[in-house]
Amino acid sequence: MRLILSAKQLQLTESLKTYTQRKLLIPLKKVINLPATKLTVELSKMDKPKDNMNKRCKVRVSIPHLQPINISELDHNMYVAIDRAHRKIVRHVKKKQNRAIPHLRKAS
Repeated sequence: MRLILSAKQLQLTESLKTYTQRKLLIPLKKVINLPATKLTVELSKMDKPKDNMNKRCKVRVSIPHLQPINISELDHNMYVAIDRAHRKIVRHVKKKQNRAIPHLRKAS
């Protein structure tokens, strides 16, 4: 799995990088065992906050032969936004993989 991590209007610190890898990359590697999978994470700070939630974590998982999964989470703390995205993305990937397994076996 390939990780693409970017930050907009925010400094990408080493602690944010390691936290993102620990919360998003490692759990998804356990679920998806395909080397062609791409995980794109964008951490950003919004100019016009919504209810004082100005930190955004956008996650996109591209799995071969499946539709991409997009998740976006907002919070006032970037680490909390990453945690929320972690919960949602792992659940969605498991659900999508379980639905796709019979179709992939028929093609083989």
